[in-house]
Amino acid sequence: MILVHTIISGGQTGVDRAGLDAAADLGLKRGGMAPAGWRAEDGAIPEHYRLGMMQSASEAYPVRTQANVEASGGTLILSLGPLPADSGSMLTGKIARRIGKPYRWFTLPFGPLGVQLVREWIEENCIEILNVAGPRESREPGVYAAARAALVEILSPDHDGFGWTP
Repeated sequence: MILVHTIISGGQTGVDRAGLDAAADLGLKRGGMAPAGWRAEDGAIPEHYRLGMMQSASEAYPVRTQANVEASGGTLILSLGPLPADSGSMLTGKIARRIGKPYRWFTLPFGPLGVQLVREWIEENCIEILNVAGPRESREPGVYAAARAALVEILSPDHDGFGWTP
């Protein structure tokens, strides 16, 4: 049984916003820490994504990344391909590992087995507040749509493990 009641992210384009939209799709709470000035690659994070979010005192992305890892029960990193060693997504995993928070990285798209693996990881770690992270849309075009669809499937209360399509 999925316990997630809140999805948090940093509000960046791509996977972060997919997480916030998936939360809205599923009627879950959403939030997270954003950089000061609502900084994102496309300018300021749009107003409709700010619901439940707070700004950090810093414009630096690593500051909000650490705050979101710390505030969550676990971090799910999603991408369409390999993560560059110097990426924010890799930093997210390093921070989670350093502070002893559960995290997993999965590449998209994945079918019913992937959905089941993520659900089992969430359940095993009793994650109620899920930090969702991954590449920006400009670095992996299409990652937003793939991540949103996957998150809705993973967290849907009526999920049966079949019929998932990217």
